[in-house]
Amino acid sequence: PEVYQLDAVRARLDGDQNEALELTKAAYEKAPSTRNMLVLAHQHWSMGKKELSWDLLRGWVEKHPKDVLARLELADMYMGKGDEGEAADQYAKVLEAQNDNTLALNNLAWLWRDKKPEIALKYAEQAAEQSKDSPLALDTLAVVLLKNNEPAKAQRTIDRALEKSPDNPSIKYHHAMINAAAGEKAKAKKYLKELLSGEKEFPERQEAEALLKTL
Repeated sequence: PEVYQLDAVRARLDGDQNEALELTKAAYEKAPSTRNMLVLAHQHWSMGKKELSWDLLRGWVEKHPKDVLARLELADMYMGKGDEGEAADQYAKVLEAQNDNTLALNNLAWLWRDKKPEIALKYAEQAAEQSKDSPLALDTLAVVLLKNNEPAKAQRTIDRALEKSPDNPSIKYHHAMINAAAGEKAKAKKYLKELLSGEKEFPERQEAEALLKTL
């Protein structure tokens, strides 16, 4: 199977996706491991055969419910699809199998920030601690703190996130959003104007534009 996967890499580099698909299938059939399954699922996805990718991954998780790596991949696919409910369900199942999984803790905290803010805060705090205060974990924690009506703590936390990742536009937007919610509208307006003056796209651009109009 290792040789098949190496040949599949060669085929991709040569632009022959059909050969790469046959080789990844052969690797998976010879050794049906998580890794080989994920490579095959990715190959289907890259060729536009998204339903086959979904079917393969869902089927694997049904047969191997404690496979954390596969569940995280499935959750990520649901996130990309915009199905936050299914994604949250997958992250929750990851935590049932591995209660200290930092990625699942952080992402579930984000997904539950509105529906279950108190539980989300517990998860966000644990994720930030385990990740040694990574900027993305601090960003999640700051927003979750705001949802728990703790604007002062949210401000301090988002300041730390921005210090660690000053060029991240999503963190910049959350920084402005939290300051606006804390009553510092002039400060928020300044940061939003700076953020929106750039041409770099980011997921919250529309929300940032809408927020700016209210200040």
